[in-house]
Amino acid sequence: MSPHMQFGWVLPPGHTPAKDFLIPNRHDEWTGWMKWMAAGPQGADGRARWDAGIRRALNTITGQWDSAWMTDHFFWPDGDCLEALTTLAFYAALTPSLNWGTMVLGQGYRNPALTAKMASTIQYLTNGRMILGIGAGWKKDEYEAYGYPFPAPGQRIGELEDAVQIIKSLWTQPSTTYSGKHYSVANAINQPQTPKPPVLMIGGGGEQKMLPLIARHADWWNTGAQGDVLT
Repeated sequence: MSPHMQFGWVLPPGHTPAKDFLIPNRHDEWTGWMKWMAAGPQGADGRARWDAGIRRALNTITGQWDSAWMTDHFFWPDGDCLEALTTLAFYAALTPSLNWGTMVLGQGYRNPALTAKMASTIQYLTNGRMILGIGAGWKKDEYEAYGYPFPAPGQRIGELEDAVQIIKSLWTQPSTTYSGKHYSVANAINQPQTPKPPVLMIGGGGEQKMLPLIARHADWWNTGAQGDVLT
């Protein structure tokens, strides 16, 4: 990726009722991100207008932005919601000059070996444009609605530590055997591998557990911290 300041476009994976399809949300100059809320009408013509609006938006950001990002949710209270990695792969095929990432996956939503496989498959098919953002998970109502256990924060962070070690090994090693407290794999093979694995971005904060984990394993850090916290 280029050394200049990079700009990304954050796209929620679905649409909610609104008069206008694309609603400028806000520009956060301190991060360099332009955040847009993708919204579209429901009803009989909702899908057609969604397709047209998304293609128009992707055409607009191509050449002007460095990356585009999917959030990872299963449902909205008042609209449709598409699965993040499946949707990301579709959009990446439409935008051959954009890097694509997740901001961020909940690690508990997918087995880490499967997450590694999905991300490396997208990396392979897009010729190196995949950024895997992942975090410990936080949205309790989604966990419970989809039948996932929602353990205490310390356990979720421990699960993330196991998960990223499995993911990184599957991206780089011919075979992976790992026995952790929360996740294990045995003689797991992930082919094809790419000359350069996806960028691994970890989201989260907390000085005692999360920041040391991020320092050990992440290429990038996703944080909501502002101002003096980052200096």
